[in-house]
Amino acid sequence: MLDESLSMLYRKFIEEYRGIAIYGDRSEDSGSTKAFYDGLAELPRAVSYLAGCSDAAFYSSSRKLLCLFMYAEGSGPITEKEKIKIEESLHPSGLASVLVSVFSSRADFSQVADQIAWGTKVWIANEPHHMIHYDDKPVIQAR
Repeated sequence: MLDESLSMLYRKFIEEYRGIAIYGDRSEDSGSTKAFYDGLAELPRAVSYLAGCSDAAFYSSSRKLLCLFMYAEGSGPITEKEKIKIEESLHPSGLASVLVSVFSSRADFSQVADQIAWGTKVWIANEPHHMIHYDDKPVIQAR
């Protein structure tokens, strides 16, 4: 179920962002962790480095966008500290990012929901057609 749902999610990101799958460990293309894209070393250095630090990555050169997926059960969700490190790595290259924490179930998600960085996304495998958007942290103003 998880592999099938992840394959659907990957296809959606490839279609939506017109990108290519460059790295991952769960896909219809590969049963083990490896670079899917042979020219990984030819990509911007930040892209190839961050792809190797994630569980799956997609890159769109036309949109200057890197999509990174972290499987929360293994790597943990994307925290504020990790988000800052990723953004700092991408800043010199002028690339934007889409950061997604992947969970098997809502129960797994609810255990660490308070650790997830604002400005990222959450995807739950047993609810594959819905993405939770952690929009930028709200600003609370005194009246």
